[in-house]
Amino acid sequence: MASSSSPSSVVLSTGVQMPVLGLGTYKLWGPEEVYWAVDAALAAGYRAFDSAAVYRNEADLGRALKELLPKYGLTREDVFITSKLGPKDHGGKAMEGALHSLSQLDLGYIDLYLIHWPGTQGLAVDDKRNPEFHPRLCQTELRSVCDEYGVCFQAYSSLGKGELVTDPLVMEIAKNNERTPAQVLLRWAVQQGVPVLPKSSNPDRIKENARLFDFTLNKTDMNRLSALDCGQKYCWDPSEVV
Repeated sequence: MASSSSPSSVVLSTGVQMPVLGLGTYKLWGPEEVYWAVDAALAAGYRAFDSAAVYRNEADLGRALKELLPKYGLTREDVFITSKLGPKDHGGKAMEGALHSLSQLDLGYIDLYLIHWPGTQGLAVDDKRNPEFHPRLCQTELRSVCDEYGVCFQAYSSLGKGELVTDPLVMEIAKNNERTPAQVLLRWAVQQGVPVLPKSSNPDRIKENARLFDFTLNKTDMNRLSALDCGQKYCWDPSEVV
């Protein structure tokens, strides 16, 4: 299998480097589950962790990292932490929301702080203003705009909330490359320079999802995956964001 030449990080407009591979923590709840997921992730080479105020796990993530970084000979500066402003804190409460996340994480600083949702609660899941990224939603126009303005385009729901891993084409390509369907889907994004945030609480899957940099999908497979694009979305209904 050919080795990969894809970079392990991307440079943001600020000049800061952000790892291409990060652990998504959505629905990782409770100190124990977060701790074991972070432990497995650090062991597998993850150096970025993505949280948010609405995930309600920032404090657990911060505690886990403070306990586990020394185990792997790492310091706070060796990891990249992302959190996000909840929709309820938009506007005049933004600073309060940011400081609350900073306090919950208790890691000194947050590397990247995002607006979690563009204040459009109540939109239907298939609304064109709800972006994500996977082979069934290639976001060609949005990525072009991001490139034009120097905005880093980052993927989430790369596995289609689990549905894409059973897609016959994805399974075929995975078999031919002796990889898992999840690795193929994540590699498809990374090979295009798009950072990914696979989420799992299973240590074996966390390790598997990190194996993205020692193989390359050929042009035919990349094109076949991209041809799955049909505008389908799997993201949550934003009316549920609180």
